[in-house]
Amino acid sequence: MSASKLSAADVASIRERYATGEPARSIAVDFGVTATAAWQAATDRTHRGRPHVDLSGRVAWPRVRSRPSPEHVCRGEACGAAKLTAAEVMEIRELARAGESKHELARTFGVTRRNIQWICMERSWRHLGDVAEQACPASRAA
Repeated sequence: MSASKLSAADVASIRERYATGEPARSIAVDFGVTATAAWQAATDRTHRGRPHVDLSGRVAWPRVRSRPSPEHVCRGEACGAAKLTAAEVMEIRELARAGESKHELARTFGVTRRNIQWICMERSWRHLGDVAEQACPASRAA
């Protein structure tokens, strides 16, 4: 039997019993589910994307973070996969402002044209604070 066959009242009861220290195995026998299903219901580790019911009976949807918080993201040269330095990025932006083609910049710095475009548009290396409109005029194509 899957945990989805447990009602909200069953889940609340399982959580209360588990909180008192009763083992998941004995709870599972009483509800006709596996020990894993009882443990998952008790610890709220089931059904990603479906609501859970807390002990007060409220239904709440699980929070799903689409991206990590900014303080946990490496930026620029601190990122181990970075192929450019901050100085090179600023130089790329200056050369793009001066009219150098994205294709030539990509060849010169050993990265892709898409990477050059993203640098100019400040989709990457945006923490350097250059102004995107100045770096990549709308009239220039990638």
